[in-house]
Amino acid sequence: MNKPRFIGGFPFQHLRAPKKRGTPTGTKPASVGGSKGMLRIHALTRVVLTSLAALLVLSVAASALVLVRGRTAGLSFPWPVTFSKIFASRSARTLNTPVGTNYVWSNNSGGDWQDPANWLPARTTPATTDRLLFNNGVSETITNVPTQTIGQLSVTVNTIATLQAAAPATLTIAGDAGDDLSVAAGSQLNINTATALTINLPTGTTGSISGSMTLSAGAHRLTAADATGITFQNGATFIEGTSFSGNPFGTTSLNSVIFASGSTFVYLAGSNPFAATQPSSVVVFQAGSTYSHHGSSVGLSTSGRTYANFELNVAGTATISGGAALVMDQLTVTQGTFNYEMTGTPGHAIKGDISVASGATLNFNPATAGTVNLSGSGSPQAIGGAGTLTFSSLSTIAIANAAGVNLGKDIATSGTFIVNSGGLLNCQTSVLSGSGTFTLASGGKLGIGDPNGITTAACGTGSTCGNVRTTARTNGR
Repeated sequence: MNKPRFIGGFPFQHLRAPKKRGTPTGTKPASVGGSKGMLRIHALTRVVLTSLAALLVLSVAASALVLVRGRTAGLSFPWPVTFSKIFASRSARTLNTPVGTNYVWSNNSGGDWQDPANWLPARTTPATTDRLLFNNGVSETITNVPTQTIGQLSVTVNTIATLQAAAPATLTIAGDAGDDLSVAAGSQLNINTATALTINLPTGTTGSISGSMTLSAGAHRLTAADATGITFQNGATFIEGTSFSGNPFGTTSLNSVIFASGSTFVYLAGSNPFAATQPSSVVVFQAGSTYSHHGSSVGLSTSGRTYANFELNVAGTATISGGAALVMDQLTVTQGTFNYEMTGTPGHAIKGDISVASGATLNFNPATAGTVNLSGSGSPQAIGGAGTLTFSSLSTIAIANAAGVNLGKDIATSGTFIVNSGGLLNCQTSVLSGSGTFTLASGGKLGIGDPNGITTAACGTGSTCGNVRTTARTNGR
């Protein structure tokens, strides 16, 4: 018999297949995943090979390791297998394979989380590796959620699962194979009681939300330890709901929550999602995502912040101010009055369309001089909508988009509009007027629907003709 050798700290013995048919002394034929091979089981060794479709589980129960020569169910085993690359340490025992037990919520009327009979199979002995599934397609409230560690939590099949804790609690999701917290498209995971409940994803775990989540009525939290630990995918919605308090994603794990393109964050109450002191942030709004503000100014954080698309939808007035750069893509005022009072020239920017709906108002009215750059790239921006749009005397709008900013409505300004070098303002048939100043800088471009729009001379009393009718007009070309 060959003496045992070691690979990666594990003892193994190279067993050669017999040259003749039959069973050699001390061995027993074994079927592994449908293919025959030869296994010799040592006294202190147990190797389990399980082939399920394309899934391979290697579980080592003792200190010896036997190498298998052969092929099972479409899975090839090169010879020799480099097990030192598979097992980084003696504690590594699986290859990205689920290890916990599935428990499916079975009470369509909701009920007590801690009642074993509400789970299938009965969850009589909760373990930190348990994978909990809500997939019965109904709306249900699960009460008495305790402080507990589980392996995974998923909500699927258009299920609406609302969690409630009887006492302040933290549900820690320790992780398993794949996403550890998942809410499928069409499904919801909500928390709606005054008693605070935290869902925490420690380091090494991930969450993927394609449906929706609402936290309301208390100081609940959804936290991840790692950067990009939780992602709200295209079509997902997170709602910081009625009577919520605090920062929904905590205050310490920077860049841990991602809103991907097509996802939406809706604010109704509580504090802002950025949480950390600017320019640091717990949340990242990627291009194409939307922040929709439906509450007061209290929850708005704008100085030094970067949004993607920003919507104001309040039945009242919201005011923002600050001297650190505020960057947005699209700016939409759907309802209410929005006072944009950002000051200075740190690089405030709007990179998409500006739209003000009928009955709504957008005022650029800083308390001291402030400049906003219309600085999109690659495609034109538009200024439009049937609502009211005003610019105070201390407001400067600087156009720097080479693809153009298209006026879709008449604008009266008391401040300054300047087309910077490389920028393009397309007036189309709209008029820029008022007591303010228009400047076409050297290298800037002006698209007109009236040839009088480029003259610096008045074309009638009060400059009542042309696309540009401001009191002062400067042509730097």
